[in-house]
Amino acid sequence: MSKPLGDFIPFIAPFVNGCPDPLIERAVRHAAIRLCERSACWRATLPAIDTVAGQAAYAVTPPEQSKVARILWAKLEGKELEGATDDGLLATELSRPEYYYWSTAEFILSPVPSQGTTAALLIRAALKPTLDASELDAAIADEYHDGFVHGALNELLSMHEAEWANLALATSYGAMFQNEINRARRKAETGDSRITRTVAYGGF
Repeated sequence: MSKPLGDFIPFIAPFVNGCPDPLIERAVRHAAIRLCERSACWRATLPAIDTVAGQAAYAVTPPEQSKVARILWAKLEGKELEGATDDGLLATELSRPEYYYWSTAEFILSPVPSQGTTAALLIRAALKPTLDASELDAAIADEYHDGFVHGALNELLSMHEAEWANLALATSYGAMFQNEINRARRKAETGDSRITRTVAYGGF
């Protein structure tokens, strides 16, 4: 389920008199992106992927109006893969993959799979809203409602030329927003203890 950005307007508009609704929605979106990026609080196991012999790169499919912020872990046929830090060092020979590299656009296996598999590649990722998202995941929107409101008010009240600007109040909301990011990070780490293992290696 999802929640429209417009649902946050009543909680923000009274503090930024005269601010257009689309600007409020944009600020909520920005706050959601920042909180999700910095805390990795929005997590999901993505749809299983088929691998193809001789194919190294694969597209991932996050939920609608979201994108992958980071990879938390990946498994192929039940075996956890290790994250690589440099795509220039990826092995190109055919073998059983042991590493992956995330390029923000595609998921790359290394070595290149020597045989195909069906729904055997599982990826757990931290997500964030897209820059054009009009809705947020309902569970995330409810859990971090105050954080999104505080982050949006921090942005809006910091607009120096706006009639509703209030830099002192913006600073206060900025501190509250950071507290919510910290809370979200702690909650995410407690609820999902797996973290990405990364390795800088010199080839195979």
